[in-house]
Amino acid sequence: MDAPLVAVVNNGDGLRVGSHLSRIYALGGVPILYDRSKEDEAQSVSKKQGFRRVSIDKESALDIASSLLALDGENDRFLLIYLSKSWQIRDLPDLFSLASRPIDLFIKHQPISMNEGDENRMPADQVPVNEIEIVSLSATRSGLEEFVKGGGGNCIADLPPELQVRLTPLEREVHPPTRESVTTASDLAQFFYWSLTSRHPLILLGVPGLLLFMLGYQMAGSALLTFDTLDGTSLGVALATTAITLLGVFAMMSALILYVLGKQIDKIQIGEPPRVS
Repeated sequence: MDAPLVAVVNNGDGLRVGSHLSRIYALGGVPILYDRSKEDEAQSVSKKQGFRRVSIDKESALDIASSLLALDGENDRFLLIYLSKSWQIRDLPDLFSLASRPIDLFIKHQPISMNEGDENRMPADQVPVNEIEIVSLSATRSGLEEFVKGGGGNCIADLPPELQVRLTPLEREVHPPTRESVTTASDLAQFFYWSLTSRHPLILLGVPGLLLFMLGYQMAGSALLTFDTLDGTSLGVALATTAITLLGVFAMMSALILYVLGKQIDKIQIGEPPRVS
């Protein structure tokens, strides 16, 4: 079976775009990036990795499907992914496994909201295609052609009966309420994350850490020359000197660690994967 064409519709998250393109290629697919941006991180990542990018004005599944059919006239398997909050990269292997099954059209979508108490609500396969919020799609060429031919006003139930079609709602994860008992630790973690993504940890943490370390060193030298007996004053100065020095060392080490992590993330994002001849 030929490698499936995988359409990745960008929602503006450059980090997710880079990781998805690399992962799709590693799984044996041919990734194609669809986005509206003109000059951003996602476009830079696709250029550096050598993947195809298509600029779009509309993000509808019908437009993307029509574009995929026009890109390659020989490929017989197509995958479509919307990088929304509902989609997770861990779902990629399951989506690729669908490419080996005899299913002409498989659509995973957001649950269709219905009014409570409506006993005559419409089944999902009878909802117009343009009203379905698609998360991912797997299709053969014949299934994708019939999907496009039907148009946005038609329903999945209107497709030819000989096609094997599956329409599956996305299961919502239930998260129990949690107590905010670690507010300080959470704020500190958010600060480190922001420092890492901003790529300026040496300035934000390194410079203050160096100043604190130098201050502690100077205080230690002054304390040794000033105090010759151990009493309450000298002990307090010693503890304060130790605390300032350790805080400076901690800030400098954190800056170096975050700087190295930022460089490693950049290398993972823009590193060109090996090409298969």
